[in-house]
Amino acid sequence: MNYQMVLKEVILKFNLAIKLITYLLFTISITVFAKININTATKTEFEKLPNIGPKKAERIIKYRLEHGDFKRIEDLVKIKGIGKKTLEKLRPHITLEMTKMESNKDCNPEGKININLAEIDEFSIMPGIGPAKKKRIIEYREKYGFFKTKEELMNVKGIGEKIYEKINIFITVKIDLNTVEIDKLRKLNSINQEFVNTINLYRNNGKKITRKRLNNLLKKFKGMDKMKYFWWTKN
Repeated sequence: MNYQMVLKEVILKFNLAIKLITYLLFTISITVFAKININTATKTEFEKLPNIGPKKAERIIKYRLEHGDFKRIEDLVKIKGIGKKTLEKLRPHITLEMTKMESNKDCNPEGKININLAEIDEFSIMPGIGPAKKKRIIEYREKYGFFKTKEELMNVKGIGEKIYEKINIFITVKIDLNTVEIDKLRKLNSINQEFVNTINLYRNNGKKITRKRLNNLLKKFKGMDKMKYFWWTKN
């Protein structure tokens, strides 16, 4: 009788040990083999990659902001400090997926803070954003030009996923050209001022900026194609 009880206890502990080992192996496999998307990864995520320290991570982010999404993983070698050998070490840890910009119907910017246009004090209403973080947002924007997506706000020091989740509903990068203050629009980094003048002229003449009209303007004015993901219109 005692022998049977001991055997049952051994079998029970053995089964528990197998379940624990299976769980640990599964957790480790996720940690080790999960790849990061180089079109959405934050500076902190890049720093975890082999041979990528803070400086190289910053260069990758800067390149992405200036040139848009990476089209090929091989484009990483265009970044200073990343050669073919480093790229081969990175391959097992990275992937490439194009970013999905906010769809036009789901991103009405009305009532939200535009992180590319807002003055420093406008960030005060957002939870978790104090004086230091507000200053860093402005400094980051001045350094890199503008935020292409809301998620890029997590590249700012001190703003991680938890804070982003809290402020996500308050922010946008979309701009309604029919309602935005013209003076604010002029301050948007890299914007073509002739484009702004034309928008202002349309509005002064009572004309709406429709999707068709906007597309024609983006083609007409130099450099505006890289800002095509900013604009929002109802039709």
